[in-house]
Amino acid sequence: MTAIPFEFESKFNGRYGIVTRRMLRMLSEDSRVALSEMSAKLGISRQAIKKRMTGMYGELGITNTIALDEEKLGLANPHLILVRFKRRPDREMLLHTFQRSYVPQLVVSTHGEYDLLVYANAASKSEYVRWDMGMHIALADYGMTWTSLEMTHRQLGFFPLRNEAIMKSALPEKYKDMLVLLNSDSGITFREMASKLGMHINSAMYTYRKIVEQERYVKRFSIALRPLKGTAIIGFFCRYTPGPDHESNSSRARRAFMSDDKDPAVSRYLVCSQLIGGYDFFSMGVFDDEKAAYRMGVSYHRQCHGKNGLKTRHAYFDDVLLGTLPLYSIDTGKEYNAVRWEIN
Repeated sequence: MTAIPFEFESKFNGRYGIVTRRMLRMLSEDSRVALSEMSAKLGISRQAIKKRMTGMYGELGITNTIALDEEKLGLANPHLILVRFKRRPDREMLLHTFQRSYVPQLVVSTHGEYDLLVYANAASKSEYVRWDMGMHIALADYGMTWTSLEMTHRQLGFFPLRNEAIMKSALPEKYKDMLVLLNSDSGITFREMASKLGMHINSAMYTYRKIVEQERYVKRFSIALRPLKGTAIIGFFCRYTPGPDHESNSSRARRAFMSDDKDPAVSRYLVCSQLIGGYDFFSMGVFDDEKAAYRMGVSYHRQCHGKNGLKTRHAYFDDVLLGTLPLYSIDTGKEYNAVRWEIN
């Protein structure tokens, strides 16, 4: 069998110019970055930057968002859920069922080895369990298989939260109101913030510094793109049978999650996390097509772990039913928070 490389070039990035791709990286790392800073780093005028940004936001369906510290908001029960139906409900029914609660943050319809991917988080374990059981009851007529997995260590990326989840937190009302504004548009100016919150601009700036710089509820100001045309987004789960060589196998697999094109429009891997439950690991990635996604994602991982009886389950994303899909550009090599599997 021919070895699958972990380093390769994605074709879809070539559809976007280098300046556009570098702007996407800068906005992904800080969506509140000043035009003057972008101009200095890219070597083009502020007017040209502003014109490009207007075009980019429309063409790529960009929204400004934030990565929140979910634990500080009191949301310490993150789960990923795989759902399989014998009879798939229609979109309207699913949307109505999921949006009744603040607990589901992202719901994506898929095709492959599962039909829905859900990211959910709740303020308490008991609240999560009540919601989980409620979903079993609500969808029982569709022959559903529901696999809930606890996210224990997020190694890469974030899932944007819904405003409903922010408003359910125990934070002071003015903090929640400002976080909702930033979550809806992280590039909002202080003057706009003050106007919408009905406070003096100095009060708005003080509250901002309090929640961002002192309490650190916001981990990052970022963006989210609409799924790029001509790409395939895959979510795959792995369950391992660890042996003495598990860390060396994981180290080889890890290189793929930390490798990317030079100046990508969207990072190849966007979310990676350790899990507890029926699977041990989840990753979400963007590739040129489904064949490339399977070969460079699932098959490469199998190549690294195959001798240890790796079990995988994968599907390709079709439609975002609820929430915001985290599509952005970051330096995955620097940001990947690896777990080393060593015997003490």
